[in-house]
Amino acid sequence: MPGSHSKQNMNNLMISNCRLFNGEIFHEEPMDILIEDGIIAGIGIAGKTRYPGYAEDARGRIVCPGYVDIHTHGMGGFDNTYVEADKLDSMARVYHYSGTTTFVPTIPTVSDKNILRALEMYSRRPDLVPGVHLEGPFINIGKKGAQNPVYILNPLVDIFKKITGDYRKVVIRVSLAPEKDKDFKLTQYLVSENIKVSFGHTECDSETANAFFDITDAIATHMFNAMPSIHHRKPMITTVALNRDNVMCEIIPDLIHTHPEIIKLIYNVKGAGKTIIISDSMLAAGLGYGEYDFSGLHVTVSENGARLDSGILAGSIATIADGVRNITGIGVPPGDVLASATSSPARAMGLENICGHLKKGRTADILILADDYSVSSVFKSGEKIR
Repeated sequence: MPGSHSKQNMNNLMISNCRLFNGEIFHEEPMDILIEDGIIAGIGIAGKTRYPGYAEDARGRIVCPGYVDIHTHGMGGFDNTYVEADKLDSMARVYHYSGTTTFVPTIPTVSDKNILRALEMYSRRPDLVPGVHLEGPFINIGKKGAQNPVYILNPLVDIFKKITGDYRKVVIRVSLAPEKDKDFKLTQYLVSENIKVSFGHTECDSETANAFFDITDAIATHMFNAMPSIHHRKPMITTVALNRDNVMCEIIPDLIHTHPEIIKLIYNVKGAGKTIIISDSMLAAGLGYGEYDFSGLHVTVSENGARLDSGILAGSIATIADGVRNITGIGVPPGDVLASATSSPARAMGLENICGHLKKGRTADILILADDYSVSSVFKSGEKIR
């Protein structure tokens, strides 16, 4: 069950007969993975590794790194912003059970008080999360989407320091509207602090976009959503992002936020290495249809997704695992899909030495997938939890 780990907690085990995807490529031959004390101790050709302890037979199924979600607001009834500190472990177990073994909590445009509270809480749990993503409050009200306009702020360095207080080192990513950042002063400060910069909830034109991308590498926050569409006589930041080599693009993979043909366009233009599957999930993910609250806004979840009373989409109810199934289902090559759920997001956040790959010396966060790409088994730090 997602609420509790399996009683089996083997320090040492072998996952045998794997169709191994290491985060970048599929191995041509069946492979074995040896795990010792939660760390990958070795990877070798199947049948050539002798191991006297417990072995899990993958039976030729795909074995890949645990999924990495760098943009998620919650799931399973837990909200990343408002969860209580004593519930963080339970929330993490829900993510892990779903197949997302690394996640970056994403805080939307909320009050200064709630931002500080969340940052303080996560600052005490580096064992659970690598850091926090602020999706706002430095956004364009014209593209606010499901963000609360009451709390939108001007993108000034002093304001960023004020709302993050003593906990700004916990912030590893900020999504902002470049056109609102005068002379890109906040962007330059974030770059100097090694905080990943993203653009989103923006109406940025192409000239400003090119100047912005000259200053920083960037991630497109949920590409094509809450930003201008492509127009053949009026290119905006969306078009420039597709053309620039230093921009990676997030995709919400629920097939509601973005049409399958647009998803395939992004893969064809950017490649799997610069395409990132995110969930953008809110607390209703995994709970079914009904009425919910998203950062103080009323949300209805139905077959049409999670929507505000106005009809605007308010995050998704998909997990990364759902997204992998959806995108392989529209014909994107499985290796590309798996890379964009593992190594690509890890690299985007500078976490490639921690997660997103299967290789000797890495933490054994490992999935076994069924033939339909659903998650069959999950190993978190070598412990089988599903």
